[in-house]
This record gives sequence, C-alpha cells and structure tokens, in this order.
Amino acid sequence: MQITSWRVVKKKHTSSAFSGIGSRLAGGRWNNIGTCVVYTAKSLALATLETLVHQPSYKLLETYRCIPITFDEDMVTAPKPPKGWDITPPGFLSKDFGDKWIHDNEFPVLKVPSKVIPNEHNFLINPNHSKFSDMVIGDPIVFPYDSRLVKK
Repeated sequence: MQITSWRVVKKKHTSSAFSGIGSRLAGGRWNNIGTCVVYTAKSLALATLETLVHQPSYKLLETYRCIPITFDEDMVTAPKPPKGWDITPPGFLSKDFGDKWIHDNEFPVLKVPSKVIPNEHNFLINPNHSKFSDMVIGDPIVFPYDSRLVKK
C-alpha cells in the first residue's frame, strides 16, 4: 500500500524541502542538531497545524507551499517512542530516539505521534537512506490559505 504524507515549507525552500538541511541546522523534536531529517505529516491538515504552531503570525502561511511525498508502507517503522517524548521544549529522549533511527539506517521512514494532535502521526524521512530515491515527491502547490484559521 502507498502512503502519501505532506510537507509545508516556505516558497523559497521548495527546492531543498526534502534535503533535511533545515533540521540538521536547527534540530527538532525528533533529532539533534547535525542530523538530517525531513518532517512530514499524515495529512495536509496536520501538516498545516504542525506548521502553524511554529509561526508568529498566521499571515506567514500565505508564503508557504505544500508538497506531497509518496512511499510504500513497508518502508515505515513505528517503534514505541520513549516516555517523555512529548515534553516542551523537546528533550534528549525524543531527539536521541530519532537520531538512533537515522543511525541504524534500517528503515527510511519513522512513524511518530504528533505533539499537536497526539492521536495523529507524522512521518520522519531519512533523506540519506538508499530507498529515498524510491519515494515520489509531488509538485509544490500554493498553500490553500484561509484567513479564518486564526481569528484576529
């Protein structure tokens, strides 16, 4: 079965959206600085919320693009994350968990719970995995921005 997940990025970053360079430079909930990971979400709606929680203004979404990526479900691993993965700000437990998955290099995709909506999940992608080239990255589309997302 094929899975399609979504990435929402600034228009200026569409060409490097699946390089993992942003997470390598800044780190994230599931990786330490220095580790390349591509963060995607199960749905465009979840990708929107995951992006929105990091923005100082919802108006910035006007400058974003949505990019789908499709991969086989057999590329995905979903081990149980460590207790405490969801602390704010993200701590070493979740970061080390993601780094270990990258360094083990067994699966190109890691399924993890969403902090924004815990019953939903995100897909982390290892852009350096040998099977990354088997994934299909779709064309960027203009973000379907709706000003009602956040009331003034």
